[in-house]
Amino acid sequence: MEFPVFDIRRAPHSYETTGVIDMSMNRPTTGRAGEDMARTLSEIAASRGVSVLTEYQPSQGMPAHREAGAKLLKTIGLDASPDDIIMTNGAQHAMAALFMALTSAGDLMLTEKLTYPAVKALARSMNLRLNGLAMDDQGLMPQAFEDACRKSHAKVLYTMPTLHNPTNAIQSEQRRRDIAAIAEHHGVAIIEDDVYGFLPGRRPPPLVSFAPEQGYFLTSTAKSIAPGLRVGYAVGPHRAAAKIGHSVQITGWMIPPLMGELTSRWINDGTAAELIAWHRHNAASRNGLARKIFDGLDFASHPESYHVWLSLPADLSGDELVRACLQKRIVVSQAESFALHGDPVPGKVRVCLGGTDTIAALEQGLKILRDIIDHPPAPDLSQF
Repeated sequence: MEFPVFDIRRAPHSYETTGVIDMSMNRPTTGRAGEDMARTLSEIAASRGVSVLTEYQPSQGMPAHREAGAKLLKTIGLDASPDDIIMTNGAQHAMAALFMALTSAGDLMLTEKLTYPAVKALARSMNLRLNGLAMDDQGLMPQAFEDACRKSHAKVLYTMPTLHNPTNAIQSEQRRRDIAAIAEHHGVAIIEDDVYGFLPGRRPPPLVSFAPEQGYFLTSTAKSIAPGLRVGYAVGPHRAAAKIGHSVQITGWMIPPLMGELTSRWINDGTAAELIAWHRHNAASRNGLARKIFDGLDFASHPESYHVWLSLPADLSGDELVRACLQKRIVVSQAESFALHGDPVPGKVRVCLGGTDTIAALEQGLKILRDIIDHPPAPDLSQF
C-alpha cells in the first residue's frame, strides 16, 4: 500500500512566511535536529517492543528515560538519582508542577526584580503573591534575599542563576553558596530554572547542589537541543519526588513516551551533546554579530547567549521603539514584560537572536534596530 507524502508546513513565525523579523521570543535556531529526528524515528520504528511507547507509563517517566536524564544533568554538574527525576512536558510544565507541589493560594514567592513573564502569569493563575528582589550584574543579591526572608513569610524563591532572562546575569559559585545558605537558614525552598544552563561552555555548578534539602531544579531540551521535543526534567529532594510526580499526573499524566524515547536515545548516543555544542557555537556566532552591530551601545549579554538586554537612549521610550520596529516589520520584547506589577520599568528591550533561520535576516533586523536607536522617530503626537 502506498501512503501519501505530506509536507510539514513551515513555522508560522518564520521570516519566509510572514516577512517579519521576529526577535521577541527566545527561539533557538532550528539547525540539524530535524535530520537527527528522522534518523532516530526510523531506528525506533525498527526496534522490538516499540508498542510499549503507545501505552500509559508512570507519571514520573519511564525508568530508562529518567536514567538518561540523570546522565544529561550530570554534564552540567548536577548529580541526581534517576529515582528523584520527574519527566515533564517542557520547562513550563516543570515550573507549574513545582509551583503546585510547593505552594498554596495566597503564598508569597520571591524572585528577581525582573523575571520570566510566564512566572508572572502562572503565579497570577495560582493566586500567588510575587515580590521582586534587587539584582546586580551577578543577578539576585544575597542581602536582598536575606532581608526578604526576615521580613516576610515567603515560601519559595524562584530564580534563574545561569543566563538569567532577560539580563543574561550568571551568579558566581560563591553567590550561589550564599543564597543556598540563606534559604536553608530560613527554610525557604529554591526553584532553580536552568533552561539556558547547557549553553555556556563554562559555568558554576547548579545552585541547588549547595542546598540539597531545599533545592528544586528544572530544565528542558528547549533552548539547547530542540524545543519541539517538549521534554523537561524536574528534580527535588527524594522526599518530594512523589508529590512532584502527582502534580505532573494531574496536569498531563505523563510525557509522550515517544518523545522521551527519542530524547533518551539522543542522550545515550551522543546526539544531544552534538546538538548542544551546535547551539553553543550558533549562539556565539549570532551574539558576535549583535555585539558588532551594537558596538558603542549599552547592553548586557554573554558570548554564548541567544539574547541581548539592550539599553535605550533617554530620548527613546520602549513604546516608541516597539512602534518604530513594527513599522519596519521587526519585533522585540519590552522590559515591561519582565517587570513585576508596580515596579519601575527599565528603559531596555530584550533582543532575541536565534529565531531567524538565516544570519542574513538576523543581520538585517539588527541593523534596522540600530538605525532606529541612532535616529529616534519623532514623538507621536496622537498619543498625547
